[in-house]
Amino acid sequence: MTRPYSLIASIIILLTLGCSKDPNAPDATTSLSGLWVTADTVDVFTGFNLQMAQSDDGLISGNWTAKTRIINGKCDAIFGCAPGNMLRGSNLSLKVTLAILGAGTYSAQLVTKDRLDGQIVRFEKSYRLRLHRIN
Repeated sequence: MTRPYSLIASIIILLTLGCSKDPNAPDATTSLSGLWVTADTVDVFTGFNLQMAQSDDGLISGNWTAKTRIINGKCDAIFGCAPGNMLRGSNLSLKVTLAILGAGTYSAQLVTKDRLDGQIVRFEKSYRLRLHRIN
């Protein structure tokens, strides 16, 4: 009697997994286009502004700017006072990933349509980065 029940349970599990959303599929239902900001600090950077544009296939492109922490009355010697660069990434079904060039690699969850919460890795150190869309 146990064998038929385990067979039925296996079939139910397989059907459920087969119908679930592909975690690597682009998320075209929620666009991340717009200006995203945070006051969080990542190494020498603070006050990030990320201008993002998302295509229909979930790919993200854009630019970022930030400020550097002032130490002894001076901006960072390498990045200056107002660093910035390009960003590239993707909005997938279960996560958002961004290569924020010069700052690190960001992996996040879309908490609400206007809030991302995740981690950015810079030189093998992880920092929490919470972004809020303002337009």
